[in-house]
Amino acid sequence: MNKKLHRIVTLLITMALIIGLFAGCGEKADQQANDKTSEEQQSDNTDQNTEESSEDTAGGKITDEPVTLTYWSALNGNVSQTATNYGDTPLYQEMEKRTC
Repeated sequence: MNKKLHRIVTLLITMALIIGLFAGCGEKADQQANDKTSEEQQSDNTDQNTEESSEDTAGGKITDEPVTLTYWSALNGNVSQTATNYGDTPLYQEMEKRTC
């Protein structure tokens, strides 16, 4: 009984995976037509936005307000022996000086 149940469950899982493979990899003509239509609309919008924004970003600035970027990075085991965060290391202190 146990072997028979195991085989049935295995067969069901295999069939579900195969059906999922065909469903995920199959293409539909309607979906391709919708994709083309949306791409055309996006390209029209991009052309309009490019004309408007090219005057704004000609100097390379997007905004006159100061921008603060933050990110997270795992503290390497070697650094954690001498510093509590990367801001305490000379490399990151120099980067902060050069970018402020």
